[in-house]
Amino acid sequence: MSVDYRRTSLGLLTVLLASLCLALASCVTQPARSGLTNTISENTPEGNIRLNILRTAQRMLGTPYQYGGATPRGFDCSGLVFYSYKMAGINVPRTSRAQYQQTQAVPPEKLLPGDLLFFSIGGDISHVGIYQGGNIFIHAPVRGKQVSRDSMTSRYWSTHFVRGGRLL
Repeated sequence: MSVDYRRTSLGLLTVLLASLCLALASCVTQPARSGLTNTISENTPEGNIRLNILRTAQRMLGTPYQYGGATPRGFDCSGLVFYSYKMAGINVPRTSRAQYQQTQAVPPEKLLPGDLLFFSIGGDISHVGIYQGGNIFIHAPVRGKQVSRDSMTSRYWSTHFVRGGRLL
């Protein structure tokens, strides 16, 4: 009786790979039903608030920048934060500096969706965005632009990043 070791090895390799795939699949975290993030839960009051903040900010994507704006007709950076939190039932100060002062510092690795990101452009706290997750934040960048998403790891934003902050 002759054994074809190539065929047997290939079969064994296939079984091992299939087993490995099944084992790895059981370790994967399923995303939250909302599709926004898998780091917060809709089953907690805080999770619901965070998701409401994010959903509001995401609905504002494409809204034009307007200095001093805090309505869907136009936003500046702190106005977007003010409006998004207000729609979730949370009152926050109106300016980025006052928002910074009201928050508890959070290191980047501990950020949760809905936390705030503070930036210094020209010396003092001058910009704020809402952390979405995965190093992405939503903000109203500057005159002539619209509410958009950016990466906090981009060269520009990473050099101006001061800290994360938590109001919740």
